[in-house]
Amino acid sequence: MKKILLLLFLTGYITTAFAQKVISVEKASDHSTYVKGDDFEGVIFDKEYKRLSNWVDSTLKRFTPTIEDIQLAETILNRQLKDTYKKNLNKYVRSNSAAVHFNLNQYCRQYFGYYDKHGKKIIFLNCFPTGDEQYTRNWKSFLHVGLDGGMAYWRAEINLSEGTLFGFNTNGFA
Repeated sequence: MKKILLLLFLTGYITTAFAQKVISVEKASDHSTYVKGDDFEGVIFDKEYKRLSNWVDSTLKRFTPTIEDIQLAETILNRQLKDTYKKNLNKYVRSNSAAVHFNLNQYCRQYFGYYDKHGKKIIFLNCFPTGDEQYTRNWKSFLHVGLDGGMAYWRAEINLSEGTLFGFNTNGFA
């Protein structure tokens, strides 16, 4: 019971202290919804979108993230990415996560929801630079798979149930 109360308190604290707000929402395709926030933009993919199996175990149950899920995910991302570059001992992860953190508003996001094997809500986040037609063509309708490209392409997973970021990874060296 104490853990649940602590989690509710921390979620409320994180949400109010570092809240990311959604400004607009519009349907992008039959399986995706475009969201624009005060300092981010992305696309939420429905649970039926199947191409995610390249990165996430296809046997895990999927869910369609809500606007509230995205706001919480963005809040966790901002806070935890900073912690990743400050605390990580791996020089490569530390330098890439710092570079991404300081330029976070320059990346388009694709959000996919799934439940891990313990029933925790996870957002798989796929990111690439805004404003570059090579990267952003059809990004609102299809999963983007970047080959190499350094920090231009990166991924992370956000545990909404625990408020943590994990699996941060960029494509090769910049």
